[in-house]
Amino acid sequence: MGEILFLGIWMAVAVAMYIISFQFPAIKIDKSGGGGVFPRIVITLFVILLAIRIIQIIATKETKKKFAFLEIFKGPSLVYLVATTVYFLSCKAVGFILMTVVYLIGMILFCYKAAEGNLPSVKKIVIICVCVIIGVVAFAWLFSARLQVLLPKGILGF
Repeated sequence: MGEILFLGIWMAVAVAMYIISFQFPAIKIDKSGGGGVFPRIVITLFVILLAIRIIQIIATKETKKKFAFLEIFKGPSLVYLVATTVYFLSCKAVGFILMTVVYLIGMILFCYKAAEGNLPSVKKIVIICVCVIIGVVAFAWLFSARLQVLLPKGILGF
């Protein structure tokens, strides 16, 4: 019952966000629907997935299992939650590219250590760093140069 309630709360938040997305400004010559189209697509998919999960829970008649909401505030989940919060809060000041590279490399290494018990070899770390840097720069180029989305430049100006 607790999980259904939790999913219901997320569904209510998603519906509110969907409604808010109609207030996003759009220029008159834009025939694509404006800036709210993509968020509405993502929110719709999110609500569909939430509904599927609720149906799964109702249909499986599982025995009572403990709903462990507070588990996200312990151990590796807490580290992820804090790191993601710090990333979002500091992205504007530090800059999207630099902060995203630091965040992704840190989280990949943290998750690797959590799963394997030790850090990867130096060769793997170099490969991870190169792939992350290339991926973030390509992502930033795609969104800023091609899609005209302004990304935070931060202290370094890029």
